[in-house]
Amino acid sequence: MSIKRQIQFRYRSFIHAIETISMPQWLTSKTTRFGLLAVIFLFSIAYIVNTTSSATSGYQMHKLEKQKLALEIEVQKLQVEIADNSSMSSISSRLVKLNMTEVSSVKYLTVKNTPVAKN
Repeated sequence: MSIKRQIQFRYRSFIHAIETISMPQWLTSKTTRFGLLAVIFLFSIAYIVNTTSSATSGYQMHKLEKQKLALEIEVQKLQVEIADNSSMSSISSRLVKLNMTEVSSVKYLTVKNTPVAKN
């Protein structure tokens, strides 16, 4: 027997075996088919919802990371501004603008044997 004939014979035997398989009635009923179709439909909808929510949360995460970066840059700018305004040259220039004068000498007042608060 040639190889072509052997393949044809095996193919026909396979097709005949599949055609002779008898499935139970409950497995081939319209109710079962409808149920399987409904399950496939529900899983498809759940998959689409899950994918959409993942994409949405990814977009929100990216947006929040951008906001975080912008806030970090703003904090750095404010820290530089604080450092500039805390320098002695900046303070002395602001004293002149506010018509304030520098203290030449400091005098402390001490009161002896006087309580600050009484019970």
